Amino acid sequence: MPNSEETDRRISRLLKFGSLLIVVYALYLFAPPIIERIRAGANVKAEIYGLKIEVFESKVNDARNDKNLALDLRMKFNKSNWPEWASIAIGQRAKDVYAILLNKKILWVDDLHPRQNVLERRLMREIGLSFDSVRCPQEARKMLDVEKYDAVIVESSVFKWSDGICVGNGNERRPDKKLEAGKVHRSEFVDWLAEDYPNLPVIAYSGTLGRLKKSSGVQPGLFGATHFTVELFNLVMDAMARGPRAN
Repeated sequence: MPNSEETDRRISRLLKFGSLLIVVYALYLFAPPIIERIRAGANVKAEIYGLKIEVFESKVNDARNDKNLALDLRMKFNKSNWPEWASIAIGQRAKDVYAILLNKKILWVDDLHPRQNVLERRLMREIGLSFDSVRCPQEARKMLDVEKYDAVIVESSVFKWSDGICVGNGNERRPDKKLEAGKVHRSEFVDWLAEDYPNLPVIAYSGTLGRLKKSSGVQPGLFGATHFTVELFNLVMDAMARGPRAN
């Protein structure tokens, strides 16, 4: 015949098992309305036999908004006619650094064709970036004197012109220098940026630079150089993630 201690232990185990069954049954009863309230974005705070359940509306909304942002960015990048893998990758990356991109400003220097790259600029604006566009290094220097920028994007013609002076609509000048494969080409403007704004990322973007990059490389001191739009977005996001404005 079991003694009193053994009996007490058995009773204790039975009570614990019974409590567990009650909790499971309570969850079975109350889980559906709790889930519905979570889906509706309501605050949920309950205690069932010592089991605390607490979900705040802000957390639910943060998760919902995060998902919506990812889908929204992916849709925007899908409109760019990129491969699906590129749209997914860039959309996810933009979502991850979206808070960093907001209100960042870029100076875009495009000597010969300032109205090109419309798609790139539109997509960048949609993820929070803003731009000033100039036609030549001379104009860029004036803008840098009065505005603060988080990065500079330059077109390949800054590697062709010696003085960077704007003439007419920007299309009337012929390059002073010919870009040749097999050598690294220097831009006086990029050298000046490196000296006066050493922490300001400078990104070169054009088809010409892309071909040169494959054969010879481009000027040291650039944050990056590419002719791929997907890579441009990654370079810009890398530059924005580095830290606060440099100038």
